[in-house]
Amino acid sequence: MWSKSRIYIMKLGLESLIEAVSWKPDFTENYKDYYTKIKDANLITLGTIRELLNPSNNTICTVGSDARLENGYGSKIEITILLNENNENSQRENYFKQVKKFDPMFHPIIEFKEINDKSYLYQNDSSKVFPTRVLDLRYILGDYNRFVKEKDKFIKELEQDCTAIKRNLRKRRAYYLKILATGSAKFKNFNVTHYNLTTGEVFFDNNFRWGLKYGPLRAVQYDVAYNVIKLVKESKDLEFLLQLPSGIVDRLRYLEKNPYATSEIEEIADNYMFFLKEYHICQKNFKEKLNKTKNALIRVLHNKSHLLNINRSSRAVQYDITHRVITILKNREIEFLLKIPHSIMERLDSSEKRPCPINEIEETLNDYLFSLKEHDVYQKSFSENVYKTENPTLITHYDSNQLLEIKERIKSLSSLLKR
Repeated sequence: MWSKSRIYIMKLGLESLIEAVSWKPDFTENYKDYYTKIKDANLITLGTIRELLNPSNNTICTVGSDARLENGYGSKIEITILLNENNENSQRENYFKQVKKFDPMFHPIIEFKEINDKSYLYQNDSSKVFPTRVLDLRYILGDYNRFVKEKDKFIKELEQDCTAIKRNLRKRRAYYLKILATGSAKFKNFNVTHYNLTTGEVFFDNNFRWGLKYGPLRAVQYDVAYNVIKLVKESKDLEFLLQLPSGIVDRLRYLEKNPYATSEIEEIADNYMFFLKEYHICQKNFKEKLNKTKNALIRVLHNKSHLLNINRSSRAVQYDITHRVITILKNREIEFLLKIPHSIMERLDSSEKRPCPINEIEETLNDYLFSLKEHDVYQKSFSENVYKTENPTLITHYDSNQLLEIKERIKSLSSLLKR
C-alpha cells in the first residue's frame, strides 16, 4: 500500500510537486542564515524523494551537493543505487524508468554499485577515482544494511588501496589549491580561468568554468576529505564513518581538535558558507542568462530549418541527375558507366543531348551551384550561432569592496589549507 503522502504527491502532479519542494533562495540574507536554510530545504527535497522512488530490495542513496545538502539552484538530483545482487539488468531498467518519470528532478545518469564493485570508483571505472563519493554518500531509503556494508567496504579498501586513494586526493587537492590562489588552472591542455582577482571578474559557464566553486569550495572539500581518510585509515572505525556528517561545515565541526584547531574550524567554515552563497548567486544569474537566450535559440533553429530546405534542394538535383543517368544506362555499355563523372556539375554537362534539353541543364546547374553556396553560408552561420547560444558565459563583475573581501577570504583559506 502506498502511504497517504505518496497518494497526495501523485494527485498533486509533477509540476506542482517540483514547485512545492523547490526552495526559493533569498540572496539578501546573511550567508550564515542562507546556509542553514539551504540545508533545511535540501532535507525536505530528499524527504520527498522517499515518496517518489521504490527501492525494491536495494538501497537508494544520493551523492555530491545533494548529499552535502548544498544543492542550491536547480541542479538535478544525483542517484546512486547500491545493488544487493550483481548483474540485475531488469532492476536497472526499472530504476531508469522511475527516474525518467520524474525527469525534471533527477539526473538521467544513475550510478549502480554492485556488491563487489570498488566503493571509491565512479561506475567502477579504474580511471575515475573519487573517494569523496563514498564519503559523501547519503542514505535515502531501502536496505540500510547494504549502505552500512558499502561504508565498511571502503574501510577495508583503504587497507589495500590506501596509497592510490591518498595520491588521488593529494593531486586533486593540489589542483584546487592552485585555482584557489590563482583563479585558473589547466584542464584538458587548455588554461581555464574561473576568476580574476585583478579585474574582479568571475566566469561561469556550467561546463568548464565554475566561478567560485573551483577554488574555494573544492579546495575545502578535498582538504577535509584527505584528513578524514587519514583518520579512518588509522582508526578503522565504522561507527565514525557512519556518523560522519555529509555537510562540509558540520563535518569540520565533527572533526574538532582532530586535525583542525577550533579557531581554524570556524574560520574555514565561515569562508565556506560565504563562497557557497556566492556560487549559488552565479548559478542563479547563469540560469536567467540561459532563459534570455531562448528566443535566440529559436531563431537559430529556424535557420536550421532553412538550412535543411537548402540542403534538400541540392539533394533533389543530385537524385534527379542520378535517375536520368540510370535511365540512360539501360541501353548503354559498361564503358559508359565507367566514364560517368563523379562531380554533379560535370555529370550535368555530360548529360547534354540526353533526355533533358540544354536550357534545362543550364538552369539546373545554376540552381545547384546556388544551393551549394547557400548551404555553406548557412552551415557556417548555424554552427556559430548554436555554439554562442548553447555555450554562454556569465561574467560577474565585483566592485572594489566586494573584491577586497573575496581576496581576503581567499588569502585566509590558502594559508589555512596549505599545511
